Amino acid sequence: AIDLWIPRLLPPLTMEMLDKKQIFPDGKEVKAEDTKVKLTKGFAHHVKAKLICDKPFEIDQETGNMKPKGWSCDKLVVEIHGGGWLACSVSLYEPVVRPWAKLSDTPILMIDYGLTPENSFPGCIDDVWQAYYWILQKAKEQLGINPKNIILQGDSAGGHISMALALRAIQCKVQTPAGLVLGYPYLDFSGNFTPSMCQGIDDFLIRNPILASMGNSITKNLDSKHQYLTVLNASQEDTSKFPPTRIMVGGMDTVRDHSYFLLEKLINAGVDAKLREVTYAPHSIWSFYQPLAMDEEKSGLKYAC
Repeated sequence: AIDLWIPRLLPPLTMEMLDKKQIFPDGKEVKAEDTKVKLTKGFAHHVKAKLICDKPFEIDQETGNMKPKGWSCDKLVVEIHGGGWLACSVSLYEPVVRPWAKLSDTPILMIDYGLTPENSFPGCIDDVWQAYYWILQKAKEQLGINPKNIILQGDSAGGHISMALALRAIQCKVQTPAGLVLGYPYLDFSGNFTPSMCQGIDDFLIRNPILASMGNSITKNLDSKHQYLTVLNASQEDTSKFPPTRIMVGGMDTVRDHSYFLLEKLINAGVDAKLREVTYAPHSIWSFYQPLAMDEEKSGLKYAC
């Protein structure tokens, strides 16, 4: 594993920029060297990440740039961890992700986005957007990886952030991910009751009060129906531009219905989307049973690349 500190090439993301589909405030491009001056209090100058790969790299001692040693790659998995937007990290997820990189024979870049409540929304979107934009601009030069095919992968809260990041790429007309691999994503903050929420009455992992507190940590003082929160509210036009998507969800998952709503929306928009339900499985199945998670990763890479 290689720890990376990804420099921010863009000004901090705001709700206004999301609504206006802007990369730069007021549509005016800002030079990378000027963004440090424009950072608001609480924003770091870099986004922490970790590169997981089962193959060797070599480092140019003069430039500090990396490149694969004896191999080449034109695809990259960007992993966005779960944790209810307020917990977990790339260090906690590394033991889960490391076997995936070996099995899929693909480098995985894990993004350590800021957590709530300190990093209020859209802070988590901004962190992964900054990392994604850097990958598009600098990964070939500084990692030796051609970002021709980028797979976004995330579970639970990470599934929501992955969907929001794909939507951001679509609306800003930058290179969209080649595929999405989602595990039991949380996609509806509107407070609507769905049948699977009955599982949360006595769920051993995520009961309804815990689910509500996680949701409240990110939606505070915001419109919960905003398309970057409740991603299911994205327009039909934008939804039709989503890449091939593979979804896994447990049959006993409190937020199981979110995955089925997403599947229906994607299929109706003409997107190549498939869902796999694991009977009797709870939330966080990727962490509990590695073989299923690795099988889902292979499926996503196969259809996306």
